[in-house]
Amino acid sequence: MDTYCAYFKETTPDKYRFLDFYQYRSKQEDFTFSFQKEADKLLKDLDLILEIGSEEIKKGAIRLKQNFEVIFIIFVEKAVWETSSSPEKG
Repeated sequence: MDTYCAYFKETTPDKYRFLDFYQYRSKQEDFTFSFQKEADKLLKDLDLILEIGSEEIKKGAIRLKQNFEVIFIIFVEKAVWETSSSPEKG
């Protein structure tokens, strides 16, 4: 049976925060020390919650996922902007 991180069971849905999830995960034995892998874990957990979680937990998961997607888009746009506006080294 699929399960999601205990963070989502131990934290009230209105308190779900991106950084709090990482702080929680950093104390777990299976923490990967990889931003990309932990971000993937977060998204997989959120998707699983949307499938099997209670309505209250789903609301918190939706909000967190939307915030995560906005942060990711801003990060990518900033990286693209910095790459395209930096002078070429010759």
